[in-house]
Amino acid sequence: MRYLQQQRIRPNDRIELDALDAIAVLVDRGIGVSLVPDRVLPWPGGLSIVRHRLPDPAPERVLGLLWSQAPAHARLIQAVEREAILTLGGAEATNSAGP
Repeated sequence: MRYLQQQRIRPNDRIELDALDAIAVLVDRGIGVSLVPDRVLPWPGGLSIVRHRLPDPAPERVLGLLWSQAPAHARLIQAVEREAILTLGGAEATNSAGP
């Protein structure tokens, strides 16, 4: 919301959704426009939507990895963490709980 205020944009919210695919479908159907996080995954097929980058200073989204400290799946979690760092970039976890 801070970004919108900085850009002097006053949205007229009608619907609030968290599901990005559902938002994309509504935009495709002409229900409106939406600011959504940029994503690597493809949008659902058959949609006629266009992605535009926001002008700077565009907000950034910080992601983290959360897991139980129970050791049952420690090796799998470490593998997921390594792949996430390789795929998404960024620094290694600062609170890594593994051997």
